[in-house]
Amino acid sequence: MDSIVAPVIAGLTVGIVLIILFAYAIPTIPSTVTKTLTVRIDCLPIKNSVFGGHNTDLCTLGLVDKNGRHYGVAPSEKWNRFLATTIDSSNRVFKVTGNVTRPPPEELKWYDVVGIIDIDSFSRIDDGKASIACGQSIESVRAKAAFPILFPKALPNGYSLQSVDYVPNVYVIMQYFTRSLCDPEHPYSPDEGVIEIVEGPLKLASDARDGEEYVQRAIAGYQESGLNAKSYVFQDGRMKAVGYEAGIGNSKAIDENGTLVHQEQFDFAAHLWVIDDKTGTIVKIEARSADIPLEQLAAIGESLEQ
Repeated sequence: MDSIVAPVIAGLTVGIVLIILFAYAIPTIPSTVTKTLTVRIDCLPIKNSVFGGHNTDLCTLGLVDKNGRHYGVAPSEKWNRFLATTIDSSNRVFKVTGNVTRPPPEELKWYDVVGIIDIDSFSRIDDGKASIACGQSIESVRAKAAFPILFPKALPNGYSLQSVDYVPNVYVIMQYFTRSLCDPEHPYSPDEGVIEIVEGPLKLASDARDGEEYVQRAIAGYQESGLNAKSYVFQDGRMKAVGYEAGIGNSKAIDENGTLVHQEQFDFAAHLWVIDDKTGTIVKIEARSADIPLEQLAAIGESLEQ
């Protein structure tokens, strides 16, 4: 059965760890002016270099203000505490105060930053108005992705983008829900109704030539497995889709002698795969809850646009 493998929690954790490992390390430099900035964490944009410019897979951690201007950060205990505070709530916006200086020539050579800030104090802004998702910003992912990213125009009432993760040149994961998914004070369970969308190049997920071939193979496999599968055609034939309804599955454990030693039932959610023949993108839409029907996923799939 063709699919995109999407290890969301593990992938997000590894991504965060890698970002910290590549945190911005610069020497302490004299301050020039004290500023208070409204910022969030982001990868510093890299200028054209021997590493391939903005397509490098390395993420050097810094800050970006509400106007999209990036700042490097001088290493300090305050910076370390800031990272420890924000690691589980990277969708939050913070107010940061510190001494800002012009970057030294060597740093300007590599990074597109307006200054280096030595953090003196910081606080989280809890006004509920931030539109920044957990993980990476969708703007930076969209700029770096080597494939077109499609966004749904039709979502259930109250749903919006809450989490973004990206494996360079492989796939992007977007999670939609009615509230934050990365607030440690209000943890969530996936079966509450999170809608997860995973996108990547079709050629990496399957050797099918196009959407029609992918759907034909998938339908045959789903029917053989006893799933309630259905195919769709969206946007005047540009997109082909296939999915199956939520249901009840059976899990069996068989020993080396072929004897059934354990069996139990489990609920599984509806899934939909959409192939956009125009962009060569495959999109997996998963309900993460058995209460969301396939037809609702189909409405989301039909609304996908760049």
